[in-house]
Amino acid sequence: MTPPSDSELVTRTLQGDAVAFGKLIERYQQAVYAVCLSILRDVDLAQDFVQETFLKALQHLSGLAVPKRF
Repeated sequence: MTPPSDSELVTRTLQGDAVAFGKLIERYQQAVYAVCLSILRDVDLAQDFVQETFLKALQHLSGLAVPKRF
């Protein structure tokens, strides 16, 4: 079975599917963490920023012009 696309997961999240957003987090968490850690050079701070990044993403998800570019 093919995994759902980012666009599908965004659509499902906007329809109230929290599991779909969890899948987006799983898909991108390591990459976001790596960027944060490379910039901040502090593990705890990088983890905080990752959490904040996904919270902001969820809050602004409905304004995403091209959902497949999550």
